[in-house]
Amino acid sequence: MTYPIKPPECKWALPAVDSAELVFASWVRVIESAPIQNRPALLRMMARDAASWADAQRQQAIDDIWEVATELGLVTKFGVVAVQDAIASGFAGGAS
Repeated sequence: MTYPIKPPECKWALPAVDSAELVFASWVRVIESAPIQNRPALLRMMARDAASWADAQRQQAIDDIWEVATELGLVTKFGVVAVQDAIASGFAGGAS
């Protein structure tokens, strides 16, 4: 008689790899190993990457809030411009 081998059940998972974390860790290694005179230029390049990443994260948050507003019927009830103004105000630091 043979018994089927059941694979073990995995009750945990590794956290997802954060690509931004890997990119910025790579930048740090590059800057550390570069000649001192090249480090400011490399730091500017790293800052440009950070700004692009931050813009993408911000845009994703705006898109997500728009989806919430749409699903709640706010776009239909108050109109596109009113919802856009509310989102823009929130991202600009306003509370009105």
